[in-house]
Amino acid sequence: MNAKRPAILFYPGDWMKAPDIRMCSFAARGLWFDMLCLMHESDRRGFLQHPNGSPILPEQLCRMTGGSRDEVIGLLQELENLGVFSRTTASIIYNRRMVSDEEKRRILSRNGKLGRNPSLKQVDKQPLNQMLEDVNVIENVNEFDSGNGNGEAGKGKGITPEEIYLAYPRHIGRPKAVEAILKAAKRLVVSGNHSPAEFLLGRATAYAAARRTVCENDPSEDQFTPHPATWFNQGRYDDDPAEWSKVKVPPLTSAEIRSKKFDKELDEQLEKMK
Repeated sequence: MNAKRPAILFYPGDWMKAPDIRMCSFAARGLWFDMLCLMHESDRRGFLQHPNGSPILPEQLCRMTGGSRDEVIGLLQELENLGVFSRTTASIIYNRRMVSDEEKRRILSRNGKLGRNPSLKQVDKQPLNQMLEDVNVIENVNEFDSGNGNGEAGKGKGITPEEIYLAYPRHIGRPKAVEAILKAAKRLVVSGNHSPAEFLLGRATAYAAARRTVCENDPSEDQFTPHPATWFNQGRYDDDPAEWSKVKVPPLTSAEIRSKKFDKELDEQLEKMK
């Protein structure tokens, strides 16, 4: 559980200049600000969820913000269409910036408890720092930078590996997933993509939306969602997005194969008896 903090970390300049926020209607921006306050107060900071981990539903958000059901549902759709927030596989809304800031705060807090010993802090960041030697597009542990593949940084996007990891629909094997994301960023820069973080975040978010739709129709489909490290290592972000919505048919078991064979032979025998 997060310790309660009386103040929210807010960047007025980012709020006034963010394209997704500025494209929102006045009412949508008002609802989003209320949601930011609720996510700040959440036991899992940055996520719009109840203390038991279940998502706050639109009808509940109406009562919490004082809006009508139709109004809040319409504004939520507007915010989601503009990419203002993301969702987990459990459909929990979360704010990417707040989650990223909370992760940075957690790392700094842990390092402070280690007595600011550089060797101990290095252990805490080792999986990411090791990758920085090989990936030109990473400015530091916490931020992606769009580079040109020659070590020259472009305009920072402020997108963290953790943010991309959280956008992916399955959260398992985080260290290997982060490593795979960094390697994917390097491959994209080498191939000429100068905004790898933005591209990976967009693809992971789109894949999560596609898988969420498939799993809502058939919950058993969730088992076919690859681990994030596998997905990024195999370059699945370059797949045709239409493939992401297709339902996989599990292979038949040996018992099912025998049963099908028996049924076929029985049908053939009955056909001969006619």
